[in-house]
Amino acid sequence: MKRLFLFVSALALTLTGCEDNESASTIMTSEITVDDVSFKPSANGLFTYYMEGTDETQDMRHLNLLKTNGTTITQGIYINLDLKEGRTNEGGSYIFHIGETANNLFANGIYVEGEMSYGIAGGTVHVTEMTDGYYKLVFEDVEARDVFNMANNRMINGEFKGKFKVVDPMEE
Repeated sequence: MKRLFLFVSALALTLTGCEDNESASTIMTSEITVDDVSFKPSANGLFTYYMEGTDETQDMRHLNLLKTNGTTITQGIYINLDLKEGRTNEGGSYIFHIGETANNLFANGIYVEGEMSYGIAGGTVHVTEMTDGYYKLVFEDVEARDVFNMANNRMINGEFKGKFKVVDPMEE
């Protein structure tokens, strides 16, 4: 009987080790690389906010991933997602270049490294809103371009999961 109990206990432990990759986690994970160098934003550097558009502009969701050294931002990825009308959040694959608007979701943004800033002008970011401010972002060949020196462009790839603090951009 004791052997049967130990066998059933061991079997139960092995069957409970599964993980749901789409549910929220209190732990931030970053596998993002910039030119194959790890980029891990600071836990207090994750912000998101929604801005309602006008007749001339889309509604937008902003996602900021910042790596800080004290109060100084050493690296940052700022993404703006163009949302379909009436949406404050929207998952999907956003492209960073111009295409057919009826079929594509669009994003724009900048990458900051020290005092340099790069316009994001190519690639795709796949966005999944999991729950309660948690997002998964997958960067696929995202190109950050230095408009003054094309040899200085940066490539962003990898996956990020974490909770973004919701902020009000109108507050000082």
